[in-house]
Amino acid sequence: MCLTCRIVEGNKMPPGGVFFKDNEVVIHHCIDVNIPGYLILSPIRHVTAYQDLTQAEIVNIAMILKEVVAILQQIPDVEKVYILHLAEETLHFHFHIFPRYYWMLDSLNAELFQMENWMVLNCLVIIGEKIR
Repeated sequence: MCLTCRIVEGNKMPPGGVFFKDNEVVIHHCIDVNIPGYLILSPIRHVTAYQDLTQAEIVNIAMILKEVVAILQQIPDVEKVYILHLAEETLHFHFHIFPRYYWMLDSLNAELFQMENWMVLNCLVIIGEKIR
């Protein structure tokens, strides 16, 4: 079973847990990168490509992406938010929602790899409270 399907079924717990889930979409913090607000949005249904999504799934994903990006852009120091699909770790189609902070442009910041989990969890709580 793929990583995303295990998360959807509750057999794998990402950092901070699943903080948004409806009948078509699940959102959780990125599992292996500790940057506050770096989110993964996946359809509940296992599909491997964008073109395999139903029209209803595409509309729901688009509306949720719009909300999440707007919320992330309200976080202090977030300059830009990137949305991309890589499919490197799992074949289950998903979007990476990556906030770029101002401090990321200054120089390689050693603190990036030493951030406390409370920053990630605080960011997830803010997003979870504001979405829908």
